[in-house]
Amino acid sequence: MLLRSELKAGFFAMVRFFVLLVAMLVPFSAAASAQTQGGAIGGVVVDAASGLPLGGATVGLARPGAARVATDESGKFTLQSVPPGIHQLEIRLHGYQSALSDQIDVLAGQAANVTLSLQRQQIGGQTLSEIGHTSVRASESLQHSSTIYKTQSIESIERQGYYRVGDYLRSLPQVNLSAATGGSDTPSPGDDLYLDIRGIGGLETVALLDGHPIGFGVNRGKNLGYNFEISPTFALRSVNVNFGSGSEGLGGYSAVGGVVDMLTIDPGPRYRFNLTQGFGTFDKLVTTLNASGPLSKRLGFAVAAGTQSLDGPYKNLYLYQPASAFDPSAPSGSPVHQLGIYKDDTTVVNRGDFLKLRYEFGNPQKLAHLTASALSAYYWDDKTGNGDQDFLPYPTALAIGKSSLAGYSPPSAPLAPPYGPSNPPACGAGTFLGLNPNGAPWGFGPDGKPDGGTNCVTPQQYAKFESGYQGAGPTWQAFSIADYHLKYEQPAGATNLTANVYTNRFFQLYDRSFQLPFVKVPGDNLFTLSPSVNTTGVSVTDELPGTNNDVGVGYSFNNYAYLFKANGAISPSPIVHDDAIFLQDVYRPAHGHYSAYLNASENTSTITHSTVFDPRLALVYNLTKNDVLRVAAGATTVQPYATYIDLPYSPIALGALNGNLNCTGLTTIGQVANPNLQPEKANDAELSFGHRFFGDSQIQATVYNENVNDKIYSDIIPVSGLPGSSIPAAALANFETRINAACGTTGLNGVGVNSQANIGRLLARGIDISGRARVSRHLFFDYDYSTESSALRAADLTLLQNNPILIPGSQLPGVPLHKEQIAADATFGRGIDLRLTQYFVAANNSKNIDAYNYGDVSLNVPAGPGAFNVAVNNVFNQYVQYVGLIGEGRPLPLNQYASAGQYVPYIGTGATEAYGLPFRSVFFTYSFSVK
Repeated sequence: MLLRSELKAGFFAMVRFFVLLVAMLVPFSAAASAQTQGGAIGGVVVDAASGLPLGGATVGLARPGAARVATDESGKFTLQSVPPGIHQLEIRLHGYQSALSDQIDVLAGQAANVTLSLQRQQIGGQTLSEIGHTSVRASESLQHSSTIYKTQSIESIERQGYYRVGDYLRSLPQVNLSAATGGSDTPSPGDDLYLDIRGIGGLETVALLDGHPIGFGVNRGKNLGYNFEISPTFALRSVNVNFGSGSEGLGGYSAVGGVVDMLTIDPGPRYRFNLTQGFGTFDKLVTTLNASGPLSKRLGFAVAAGTQSLDGPYKNLYLYQPASAFDPSAPSGSPVHQLGIYKDDTTVVNRGDFLKLRYEFGNPQKLAHLTASALSAYYWDDKTGNGDQDFLPYPTALAIGKSSLAGYSPPSAPLAPPYGPSNPPACGAGTFLGLNPNGAPWGFGPDGKPDGGTNCVTPQQYAKFESGYQGAGPTWQAFSIADYHLKYEQPAGATNLTANVYTNRFFQLYDRSFQLPFVKVPGDNLFTLSPSVNTTGVSVTDELPGTNNDVGVGYSFNNYAYLFKANGAISPSPIVHDDAIFLQDVYRPAHGHYSAYLNASENTSTITHSTVFDPRLALVYNLTKNDVLRVAAGATTVQPYATYIDLPYSPIALGALNGNLNCTGLTTIGQVANPNLQPEKANDAELSFGHRFFGDSQIQATVYNENVNDKIYSDIIPVSGLPGSSIPAAALANFETRINAACGTTGLNGVGVNSQANIGRLLARGIDISGRARVSRHLFFDYDYSTESSALRAADLTLLQNNPILIPGSQLPGVPLHKEQIAADATFGRGIDLRLTQYFVAANNSKNIDAYNYGDVSLNVPAGPGAFNVAVNNVFNQYVQYVGLIGEGRPLPLNQYASAGQYVPYIGTGATEAYGLPFRSVFFTYSFSVK
């Protein structure tokens, strides 16, 4: 704590020093501006990902008719006779996205030195209409070359038919769909998108918007990270993904698995306008518009708005759902049978808007910038009937029936007729009493009278009646986000002072008003959850660029205020905060062949009341002008979600229980918190090599090793061992009755609840290989391959006993060992671009099926003032399956603590639900652009 207070005091002393320095330098700047002699701009252009110099790039002032120069084979350039004043550079290179630089202060008779970076363009043909951005400071332009990093322009993402960032991210080989936390990959158009990087976990993956946190660990008690179900592209210009530990540049936000930063559009020096209208199969509709440019000499703007909607194959269909029928054995067409027919729909709708204003003021030679932005987005997901398309196949239902028969005991003193719901008949040998989810016997309607159904059934009869869709009436969920950000940048002499203030609110609403035809008990009708978090923060940084060193210091503070409601009642909601002091030093000798990057931060959090120190060092060595070697090592700490520590019992949705039944172990009915959790601690090492063959043909290979200690895992605790007040008695009785009816168990023996504990050590190792092979100016191949070995190395005994799917030394469930993608991109006359991307995902995937592959195609044709685009997803219609087959997924291996009963096919502990890919979809857009 003493070190932390000393660093804070030193930081603010440094800020005061820079303020005094500004006052001393103002007269010098004014004198220099009075001179009429021209200046110069010199520097180097590099590849943003690898740090390799780029020869043949053209650089010029960003104004009509300005002269341009080309970089030499070492990426160097010099612009002579530049008028004194503030200028921006425009950089172009075939195969890369053109970019505008930060503003550069040119003084008479002096040369400004800059380092510029370009991002590889992921499509061929016509230059992207949305121009990119590059910093002029080496500490920022070269920072990404010290990390495993990928960026993608939003225009490239949208050309693939993706209008949610999450849909693009899930296609990357290094990204899994909540795999390490047991997630599933349904084809439902509105299913949750919890992502993790490198198979380490959602807690270890951080989501940022313009460099600050968003939606910090709030969801339906599942806590699998930020829900990318709401991640619209309309207001964004690019997405940056840092793989592995470490932070993005001078900032206090890092992670063990990776960081996703979504960057919004910026005001530009020239007017730009883009309108996109699209439509496609399954009623997919998209309308987006964005515009940017100057409003006056000092004021610039950027504005955007968008809406999109989509429906799947299930559109207002009326389907019989046995899981939600009062009596599945009632004769078809009878009034009681009709009670099990529900409307099924999967509509999703997303709308949002965005505004950014940037004002320049102060000395013309040292302009300051004040940027204000506001973003709001809303997402609505209709899950009526069966939002995830869960389906109980006959073999799984038969296994449940056999288990129910084995656990059935007829009453010792059979009741005499007349029979009714309160006095059902005793069943003879080979049969058992059928019960609906609320424990009411089959054969009787809601009025208690016989309905023509069957009381006592064989396992085969049970399977016939129960197999089918597992929906539960009207359900829906909604997400909304509102983010407000104020950023101030002030050049102060030789430094650059930046201050950020932001606040955002992330809100989710889950409505499960099932309206089931059962006897009314708690949980049958209204069931809503509405978690939200208000995040507010401030950060102050200052950078001091030098001849060989760029040094930066900073401080950040973040406050997270949660609000949880269940059925309209407010639950205990924590308020937590953290702060960080961070330092960055980029050492790059002017005539050397290497660079060194040091990032260090001291972080304090009230979540666990702990203070930690996280350092990271990276060395980048340019072996030749075409080869670069990179080595990095560091330590990173991850705090648990506040809801892991301070949250009351959170039940699962009653209608989802059938998909979670575990008749040989504990069926989880919700989650409780653990106030004794501590941060996870990780250390990692990476080695990377990059080589450029010619032009934009290059390859990068990376090997990494990450150890995560005190790994937080969910542990299943028997409800019978909890204090009596932990779970409401009425809710517990309802779950108990339903589990007992399905599994033939008695009492609370089959009922459990999830909690979290620091009881594991994870080792993540892998190889990433990516690059581009250009065959000709009009044809190239992009490729990306990942091997992810994510294994539990050590764990508490109770974790292994309660989670037999975890096997020490073996790959974690849901993390495929190999994933890859390769894209062929060809351009034709008049800028026509055709791109085919083929994906491969190995077994042990989040769809719980064997290895699979699929392909996507996009065609972009310039037409008039814009371009016509066609995107076809799953073009070969491979592995199509729109229902989740309960029990028929690839079985998971079990550890040595699994009992013989847990190996039961279809319903054992290793049983999984099999998902497929969505049907082939075609999406057409026309983008109208004015520059």
